[in-house]
Amino acid sequence: MTETSTEDGETKTRQVQRTQRNSVSGTVSRDFDDILIIASRHVTRKRLAELEPRHASKATPRQPSYLTGHHSLRYDTESEAGLGDAKEDMAGEIVRDARRDIGGNEQSIHTVDSQYFDVDYKLLLLPVWIPTCVYQGKPWQILINGETGEVQGDRPFSAWKIALTTTGAVAVIGAIATLIVLNQQ
Repeated sequence: MTETSTEDGETKTRQVQRTQRNSVSGTVSRDFDDILIIASRHVTRKRLAELEPRHASKATPRQPSYLTGHHSLRYDTESEAGLGDAKEDMAGEIVRDARRDIGGNEQSIHTVDSQYFDVDYKLLLLPVWIPTCVYQGKPWQILINGETGEVQGDRPFSAWKIALTTTGAVAVIGAIATLIVLNQQ
């Protein structure tokens, strides 16, 4: 909304935000399916989330031949802790649904009381290979998505190589700039 005022003989127009406060309450219903929770403490949630997408809908029943010749991590997160992680993941989506139902440009949500029904879980063995390399006494974990081939992980950085490369790049740019200036004269 715009507002016009006259000050010192001048007419000024400015944008003014008008807020109409309405107290509302209600119920938002939302179904969640296939919330993937990491059940191993050997990999961080953030690191595994970088390996998206994971297609739980394409899961097949486990067969011993899938793991023949390979080591497999066993889950070490109990179902109650996993449910807590799932609720944490769902909370943001629940608040977004409430904001969408309320409408308007701005909402101030003070309380969300979530109730969960028909909760069930499945244990899935996702095809993620986790090699760990040791370099200068420090382990570096690499994750490979067995569905997509995507690779994520940490790697060591050499400070002197980075400094040498940066110095070289600055020197080359400086030389090119000098040549351009000399050719223009």
